[in-house]
Amino acid sequence: MTVKPGEVHGLIGENGAGKSTLMNILSGLLPWDRGELFLDGASYTPGNAGDALCRGITLAAQELSLIDTLSVAENIFLRRLPNRKAVIRYPELLDKAGKMMKLVGMEILDPDTPVNRIPLAQRQLTELAKALAFDSRLLILDEPTAALTEPQAQRLHEIIRDLAAGGTSVIYISHRLKDVLDVSDTISILRDGQVVDSSPAGTVTLDEMIRLMSGR
Repeated sequence: MTVKPGEVHGLIGENGAGKSTLMNILSGLLPWDRGELFLDGASYTPGNAGDALCRGITLAAQELSLIDTLSVAENIFLRRLPNRKAVIRYPELLDKAGKMMKLVGMEILDPDTPVNRIPLAQRQLTELAKALAFDSRLLILDEPTAALTEPQAQRLHEIIRDLAAGGTSVIYISHRLKDVLDVSDTISILRDGQVVDSSPAGTVTLDEMIRLMSGR
């Protein structure tokens, strides 16, 4: 499986095919015992998530990594809170968070709102804003539209296309196969931990995708 610069690469497969496991390996959250990873043609071996972030690889996972008792703004910039002599600069934090929230369509929400007071869809958008704030070279989105409305999902697709146009690579994982066809340049299909097909999005149909996913 090869992901090119500025490409939206859809990744699909049945439950248990290995999609999330592969993405956790790429983002430094899980070790692996065979196979090789390459980044810019050189061997890539992330020791942990911090290593992956330093190399520009960010994961917005299906399981949200937000802290309920912190605000939306604090979650977006967690571990990178603007400060001076260990004192958080809240006006700067709220301004930066507001810009990221506007990007994902959350501009009507106060960035100082605690995460435990917002609905699931807005929590998922907060997770996305958190990932986007890293200015990544490779952004991995694992089921990013699971809790989103159709307009919110379409807005996300616009954001993804803009990121790709600016040179960011995006791996897009979803069970919504029509969404994958709509937003992806290339689609790879996993079955039992193996890539069984990787084709330009315009050359594969929904029926073919389902057949390759199931092996039947």
